[in-house]
Amino acid sequence: MAMDYCGRFGKALLIGINILFFLLGVGLLVAGIVANVNVIADEVLPPLNKVELAGNDLGNFFYLIPELITFNNETKEVLLKSLQENYIDESLSSTNDISNAWNYAFLKFNCCGVNRVQGTTNDFDLTPWCTTSGECQQTNAQIPRTCCVGVTESNYKSQAPADCYASVSKDYNTQGCYDRFQQLVQSSSAPVIGVAITVMVIELLGFVFAIVLCKQTGSESMAV
Repeated sequence: MAMDYCGRFGKALLIGINILFFLLGVGLLVAGIVANVNVIADEVLPPLNKVELAGNDLGNFFYLIPELITFNNETKEVLLKSLQENYIDESLSSTNDISNAWNYAFLKFNCCGVNRVQGTTNDFDLTPWCTTSGECQQTNAQIPRTCCVGVTESNYKSQAPADCYASVSKDYNTQGCYDRFQQLVQSSSAPVIGVAITVMVIELLGFVFAIVLCKQTGSESMAV
């Protein structure tokens, strides 16, 4: 009798847990969407889809929570390669989509380059913008105007101060985009991690509860 009751209870418990996990799964999905929406601008994602990282398009990579949490040297190297091979101009509408995407990233996330900018020697030195053609190659600029503090898409060309882009002495974003992206991802993944931990705790409690209840039911049957 006890085993029969335990079996029925166990089946009901499993059904209940499956329903609960389904609901929590929906919650996890929603949390992931909410956490990541607007983290990367629409203008930045499409061009980044042309760059691969660990077998994934870099644009889609920003939605892969497990991999994003583990930023590493490979991530930085891929970003640096993307910048140094593709950055051709500080414009938002050049012939290179990836170059445009970097400029959008600088404006939206208040970062500059991949590594921290500390002066006129920086990540842009090996880009086509500095080695082939562009204001950097012409020695009129050391970093893009899009890296300057307080500028927007509509005014960066006219409002960026020379102390920022020409001499790199002040009014520029010092933080590299690698560190900035890492901060954004780690902060936005917190809701997802919280839901995952909740799921694990509920699963453990359900398992323990089923064992205890079955043992108690068996003991009461033996006593009768």
